[in-house]
Amino acid sequence: MTSAGVPDANIAIPNSTVNPASLVIAANDQEKYQGQPNPVLTVTYYGFVNNEGPAVFTKPLTISTTATANSAVGLYPIVVGGAEAANYTVTFLPGTLTVKLSPLSVQIPNVFTPNGDGVNDVWNIESLSAYPQCLVSVYSRNGSLVFQSRGYAIAWDGTYKGSLVPVGTYYYVIDTQPGAQELAGYVAVLR
Repeated sequence: MTSAGVPDANIAIPNSTVNPASLVIAANDQEKYQGQPNPVLTVTYYGFVNNEGPAVFTKPLTISTTATANSAVGLYPIVVGGAEAANYTVTFLPGTLTVKLSPLSVQIPNVFTPNGDGVNDVWNIESLSAYPQCLVSVYSRNGSLVFQSRGYAIAWDGTYKGSLVPVGTYYYVIDTQPGAQELAGYVAVLR
């Protein structure tokens, strides 16, 4: 550079570096019931500056999980990735999709009449077909086991060892599947 009336001078212009801002993209934890479709997977952004948002990405965000509608009860990773932006250093944090046991929806009749008239002759628990490994146990008032069935393929007909049980109230316990709450209550046998 030169200037009139000013002695010669060297001016050094320093180099400067602009570091990208840090951006964290965290997968949001989700829950669903077994047998249901996966929920919409979402993320939370931490670190955008100057009112910027996902529109600055030069590569689109990806978000996925290994869980499917038929996945077993358990924890499944939610993985985020892909997103890139020139002015950001991106860090991805995984999340977790928790697949929970479906709430029980079993309608249990509280009375049946095994009298041979063709109406309510068996203790028919129709909704148990959704639990093929269930264990149904029925006890007399004194605590003796009078009926037990795995899978409940054949409804209880009110007999014990081939003979009709006495009219009365019986206690039942239904274990639908491991890890689920047992169902318990009373059923009346009438004639």
